[in-house]
Amino acid sequence: SDPDFIDAEQFMTALMEFLRQGPNRGSQRTEQPWMDKVLRSHCEEPFHAILSRQTVAGCDAVITPTVTHDLRIPRWYLPTIHVTSKTAEALSTQLTPLLRLANQIVLVDLYFDPEDERHQSVVRAILPKAPTSRAGGRTWPKVTITSGVDHRQVGRESRAESQAQQWLTKSKHRCELARLHLPAVVPDGIDITFRCVAPFADGDEVHNRYLLTDVGGACVPYGFGPTGERVFDDITPLFEGQYRTRWNQFGKGAGLNVIGNPVVIEGKLRQ
Repeated sequence: SDPDFIDAEQFMTALMEFLRQGPNRGSQRTEQPWMDKVLRSHCEEPFHAILSRQTVAGCDAVITPTVTHDLRIPRWYLPTIHVTSKTAEALSTQLTPLLRLANQIVLVDLYFDPEDERHQSVVRAILPKAPTSRAGGRTWPKVTITSGVDHRQVGRESRAESQAQQWLTKSKHRCELARLHLPAVVPDGIDITFRCVAPFADGDEVHNRYLLTDVGGACVPYGFGPTGERVFDDITPLFEGQYRTRWNQFGKGAGLNVIGNPVVIEGKLRQ
């Protein structure tokens, strides 16, 4: 089930007050083992910050309630989001935090063309970040790439074929291109599902581009086609309501209008 909405400000206020109260009887005995486990996890998959009653020598990621007295400490804030160069490497670097903990990854881009080397380069840059940025022993994520169907022909459909038949023809062609071109850019050991979708039955268009995971998502306004180092995009994390809607649509398939049969592609890229 989806997580309940949490008022982050109230939650953090209550947590900081709990930490300020000091340890209750018997808690001293368990706090250090807890911190040891946290620090081990931090070495494998770094946290942005660790809230604790006491500092830990040699680890500036651990902050205490006194952090509120010096708001210049960067650990108290989430990293600032900068504009992102439209290169494969810059896109993958910006999106890595979402990939690190994800068990399911869904890339949504109506214009994704598996035959286009620019789109291939983004897949080659992004997908290796998923397994290499996580702790050893973690299973590899389930990956889905969602493309569209013949977006350039909207309003100019052939009279010889129904719209449904044209969509199906386009989907079969694009899925076959994915089967031919994507194995070489997908890491060995990762299987991806490639599918094509049309507008939702309720009228909602498939026009925005997203990287969605089971832990969060981001909007990539101008898509995953790299256009150059001096071209920038505003990749933006989705707010709770936006994320739930888009994850239900593309992650869980609620109302998703999949055309034809998706194809499963086995990665062949050796790292």
